[in-house]
Parts: sequence; structure tokens; C-alpha cells
Amino acid sequence: MKRVIISLGEGTVQGGYSTITIQLWDADGGVVLKREASLPPAPRLANLYREWRSLYSAYYQNIGWSLRLEVDEQDTEVPTFSQVDFEQVCEQLAQQLNRWLDTESFQRGMRPVFKHLHQSDEILVILETEEPQLRRLPWQLWHFFTDYPYAEIALSVPEYERTLSLRPTRAPALKILGILGNSTTLQGDPIDVHTDKVLIEQLPGAHPQFLVEPDRQALSTPLWEQGWDIFFFAGHSATPPTGETGHLYINQNPDHNRLSVAELEQALRHAIGQGLQLAIFNSCDSLGLAWDLAKLNIPQILAMREPLPDEVAQSFLKYFLQAMARGQSLYLAVREARHRLQDLETDYPCASWLPVICQNPAAPSLSWPRVHRRTQVNRWWPRVGWVLAASGVATGLVMGLRLLGGLERSELNTFDQVMRLRPLEQADDRLLIVTATPEDIQQQVVAPQNQASLSDHTLMRLLAKLQAFEPVTIGLDIYRDFPVDPTVPQLATVLRQNHIFGLCKVKSPAGLDQAGIAPPPEIPPPRIGFADAVFDSDGVLRRHLLSMRRSEDVTDPCTATNHLSLLVALDYLQRGQGIEWTLTPDQELAIGGVVLKELTPHTGGYQGEQTQGRQILLNYRARPDPMEIAETLTLTNILADQIPASTLETLKNRIILIGVTGSVAESPDYWRTPYSEGQPDTAGLFIQAHKVSQLLSAVLDQRPLLRGWSWWREMLWIWGWSGIAGLLVAITDIRQWPRSKRLWGVALCLVFVPGALFGASYGLLLQGWWVPLIPAAIGIGLTWIGYLVMTRQSSGPHPSALKWFETASTKGDE
Repeated sequence: MKRVIISLGEGTVQGGYSTITIQLWDADGGVVLKREASLPPAPRLANLYREWRSLYSAYYQNIGWSLRLEVDEQDTEVPTFSQVDFEQVCEQLAQQLNRWLDTESFQRGMRPVFKHLHQSDEILVILETEEPQLRRLPWQLWHFFTDYPYAEIALSVPEYERTLSLRPTRAPALKILGILGNSTTLQGDPIDVHTDKVLIEQLPGAHPQFLVEPDRQALSTPLWEQGWDIFFFAGHSATPPTGETGHLYINQNPDHNRLSVAELEQALRHAIGQGLQLAIFNSCDSLGLAWDLAKLNIPQILAMREPLPDEVAQSFLKYFLQAMARGQSLYLAVREARHRLQDLETDYPCASWLPVICQNPAAPSLSWPRVHRRTQVNRWWPRVGWVLAASGVATGLVMGLRLLGGLERSELNTFDQVMRLRPLEQADDRLLIVTATPEDIQQQVVAPQNQASLSDHTLMRLLAKLQAFEPVTIGLDIYRDFPVDPTVPQLATVLRQNHIFGLCKVKSPAGLDQAGIAPPPEIPPPRIGFADAVFDSDGVLRRHLLSMRRSEDVTDPCTATNHLSLLVALDYLQRGQGIEWTLTPDQELAIGGVVLKELTPHTGGYQGEQTQGRQILLNYRARPDPMEIAETLTLTNILADQIPASTLETLKNRIILIGVTGSVAESPDYWRTPYSEGQPDTAGLFIQAHKVSQLLSAVLDQRPLLRGWSWWREMLWIWGWSGIAGLLVAITDIRQWPRSKRLWGVALCLVFVPGALFGASYGLLLQGWWVPLIPAAIGIGLTWIGYLVMTRQSSGPHPSALKWFETASTKGDE
């Protein structure tokens, strides 16, 4: 809360104020700026106030209320009441007050303050003055409080200091000492103090003690013997218009019924030192009492500027306590209560003018939860317990459902969607992809032995052309289970002597009618890799099968144990970069210090998947189209020397992958990937490129490999998000909050929590971690439902504040 301190110094309304100091304090109590100003004499304003006060008294006499009103000695008689005159005086008083405060000499000091204030700021304007008449003016009519909807006015004595509480511990409930004073006709019409008592008694988190018409000693003793948070008085009171000492009328004893603050000074000083923070004088004309008490450095006081009827006093107290119990600061609670009193002004004119705050500027701003924070903590424990219970049950249900495989499909689909949202990456310039399209195959001069592949003559011409690129490694993603044509003997020599890697296909297990495919006879076995892949149950390729055990089937023509992509990548890293590979003590493959963490049956969203062999997650390179992973040339481009010179200069020392694309085979080599949503499947040749690129990038570029968390970390992740979401719901469910704040809390839960969960999951995926997104979201939803069910079935330790006050009002009316 920001504070604007206006010190008026010496002067009067009639004579003006020549030296005014204006300070702006920030929310931490630091001084932002200090300016000087002045106000001219305003005799018209002083006269209007006296006229208003006389008409105010005349109105109540006119309707039969015998309000005791002390008047100036200059006012020898009370005028006859006129409704028109009264309304005109009220309007003129407001206009004259604003005209006075709009003078250039005062605004010159205020304008720098306005630059630091915003309409959304909570602002307390504190007037420091000793003049009684200035304190009685209706300062809330200043246009400033219309322009700033969260601003309130308070009065202060010119000299003050902060009083530190000496109470060693604060009571778990808010301690209130209530004084129900003289309510008879001694000072006017009888007062119904019973309603005030009921309102205080029904206050959530309060522990009131009432003294009914006590004598001086009975009132003083509790102030000495116990620590109090609030001092409350209801009954008759009065203050002379000259600002002299105000009095409480505490009982009906004609000799000892009147008491001043000075007569209780030592007891009150002791109570303030023991933590007394607020005094409420819900009684007639109690500003003088508040002023005397303010000199003892109590933090805050509420009082009434003028005499007032019971209904106004009781309504103000009810509205004020309602707002405070919802968590409003004392100042905004007074502002809200004041505004609500306007509904009574048809019968009780100027009711909203009467409440006034006296503030010690050195004391911190107080709000209801801070006054009785221990009570709030005690109230929070059941909510925290419900949150822990709901989140624990939700986490258990989610983990159980997950282990049974009930969430695997949704997790895999979500994984694909998040993968497609990743930022695009550059193409891998270490690779060159050479494709043989259906048109290329049809244009071959010599027909191939395999009608869906390259002839030996064409392949020899292609390899001869590629030698100009000085490739480090060449991978043939072409099935050649036949020997070289005798008419092209040089091809066999090239396949044996150069770093060319070939392909075979492992025979499928018994029961699947898929025979294996033998490797090219001319390529040595160490340079033969298999092309097999492991698809998920939905047919999408998300895994990279690096190696597997040698087949025990003697009829299997493919005996390779490593994937073609792994052999090609290792050869490039070893011969081109000097990087070796090894096995860790856990028998996991490590290349240049990068360990390829293998899949387990419960990695990420997988639950009980087959993980035979050495498998890792396939971290596709993020491109607009998966087939744009690297520079691509067609067979015709190369054989016809149709490559631009600028491109030729960048093609040296690469890995070259050669393969057939298009519908030229009986079973087209196109695979579904996480990127297949809304676009064609990806040719197997480009899948090989993604696999090779993943290994190279992990070792050379520190690009993260995808991996999952352990089971217990995933459980803590789900439980953590469920608990956080539950706590936010518990905060939103605080019934003392105003409806607008609760609606904002609901929006926060519905938007912020899922958004934060997705953002965290997305960020972790970019770092290589596949974490449970869907399970955590389900856990959040189940926690919300469980919490609401438990709280609605339980009566809870404290009913809502509104219900308390509605009950109190009913009792008071009775």
C-alpha cells in the first residue's frame, strides 16, 4: 500500500496554511518524494461546515431523534430544518472543499505525487493536523478518492512513533475487549448495543470478552492483565466541537459514568505495548476520543465524526467486519462500508460522511489475515490435509491406470503432438542423400536384376561419380541379395575395398510369413547392417533399434547384429573425427562420452513394451518435412552432372546415403512417424538419415537424446502437480474472498495450471526428457474433484463469513 502523508503544519481553515509538506511513501515504507505546498484561507468553507452541522442536528430533531449534538458557542440556536437548504449546503460544502484543494499552490505539491500513482494502487492518504475543525471536514468528498478507487483517507496526530509489541506470543484467536457502555436515555435516545455484541460474537476467528456497563476499575483491569488485539466500544459518547477531550459514558452511575482516555492512559499504554492494534468507537461523536487515543501511538482507530442513529452504527459495523473477514485491508474495508451506508441516506442523510480512521503513519498497514494469522493457519490445516489426501489418491489411481497400459495410447499421441511443436532445426550438412526415383530406375540403360532397384552398371557409374565428393562413408540403403554382374567386375572391387556399408533384413519370428533378405555378397560382414525397425502398436516409428542378438535361426540369411545407421555413424565418427566407442559397466553403448540410455519397458509413456535388443528413442530432427533433413540429389542429377558448382564445393567429406524412393517396390518403403499427421509418410531412406543424424548430433553437437525418468520420479512429478493444483483450488475456495477474486482464482486454476504443466513438459522435452504430461493432467483433474467432494461433504471448522454475518443480522433484528 502506498501512503500520501500531508502535514498541514500551523494554520487554520479560516486563516490558511502557509507551509504544507507532502510525502509519498512506497509499499515498503520508503520515501519516494517530498514536496512543499500551501493552502489559502477558506472562511467560506469553515462557515459552510458550521451551517451543515446545525442543519444536520435540526434534521434529526425534525424526525424525532434526540441526538445530542455539541455546537459552537457562536451558534446560539438550532435553525429550522429545510430539506432543500440541507441538500444545497451539502453540495456547496463538497464544491467548496474541492475548490480549496484545487488551488494552484496545493496542486503544485500534489502533481509530482500523481505521476507515481495508478488507479489500481491501494493508497492511504494521511492528514497530519491539530485543528479540530479541519479533522471534522468530510475529506472523502475530495475528487482524489473518485479518481483512485482504492484510496482512503485517515487522520493523524503530528507527532507519532511506532510501538513494538512486547507480547511474547499471539493468541490463536483474535482477542477483542468489548465495552458495552451506557445505552439508556442519559445522552439521548436508547441505544441497542446488543446487536453490536452479536456481530462481534459471530466474527470468525475472534475470541471476544464483553464488559457491560463497567466502572472504571472493571474496565482498566483487563487492559492490564491480558493482551488484546482490538478494543471495541458501543454506547454513548461525545466530543465538544472545540476538540477538547472526548468522553465515554460507560454506565448509568450519575457520579462516575463518564470516562476520558486520559483517565485510562496508563492501562491503554500497557495494552498498546502488549499488541493492541485497533480501537473501534462505534458510538456518537467519538472523534475526540480517537484523537486522545492516537496520541498514545496505537496503530489504528475507527470513530464517528458526528452523532448517529443506531441503524447507521450497526450497519457500518456489519459491513466493515464483512469486508475485513474477506481479507480486505482495514482501509478498503472502511471505504466499502462507507459506500454501502449510502443506501441508508434516504432516511439518514450524510450517513456515509461519518466514519473516520485515525492512523499512526509509523505503524504497518494491517489486513484481517495478518491480524490473526495463526487462526488462518489453523483453518488452513484441514484444507492442506484434504489437498494431500486428494492428490495422493489421484496419483495412486493415475499410476495404477498407467501401469495397466490404460494411458499409453494417449501419451504416445500427445508425445507426437509436442514433438511437432518443437522449433525448427537446420538441415544436417554432414549428410548427402541420393535418391533413385521411379523415373531414374525406368531410364536405366541396363535393366537391373531386381526391377525395383539399381542395375550394377548404374550403381557403378553412381559410385564413380560420388568419389569426386570424397565421402567419408557411404551407406547403401538398397537390398542386393545377388552377386555383382560379371559384366561389371569393377563394382565388386569397389564394394569390397571402400568404406561402403550394405544392408540385409532379418527373418521375422515364426508365425510371420516374412523371409529375411541376404546382404550384398561383396561387402564384408563387419560392414553389413540390418534395416529392421520396431514399430509401436499404432504403427508409428518412435524408436531407434541400434543392435540385437544374432539370429539363432540357421535359415536366416541376415546375421547382422547392428543397424546400418549405427555402423555408418560410428565409421564417420571414428575415421572422420577420431572418436571411439565403448561399453559402460551397465553394457550400454557410449560414443565419445555420450551414453545411449536404452529403453526400458516403462520409459516415458511406454508400459510393458518389448525392448529386446539395444533401443533408444528416435529424436527426429525438427524440419518442416522429415524428408528435408539433409541436402538431397537424384540419381539423374549426379549421372548427368547437373549439380551447380556452388553446391559441389560443399559436398566433400560427408556421409552419403543411397536408396530407392517412390512406389517402385511391391511393398513401398514408407513409414509412419510422429510427423505423419496431416502429411505423407516418410521414405525409409530418410528415416535412416534421421537415425544417423541423431547419433552424430548427440556426439558432436551435444544435441540431447530422448530419455525418460525413473518410475519414482514420474510419480513425484504427478503428485507434485496434483498437489500444486489442489493448493490453488484450496486458496480459491476461501469463502471470505470477494466473488470477483474467487472467479479470478478459478480462471487461474483452469488456465495457469494446465498452461504451466504443458510449458514445463515442453521445456523438458526440448532438453531431452519425456515426462508424463497426460497422467499429470489427469492427476490434476482428479485432485480438484476429490478436494471439492471432500470439502463439500465435510461441514468444515468455520462456516463462511457471509453466513456468520447474515445470522448475526437476523439475531440483531430480533
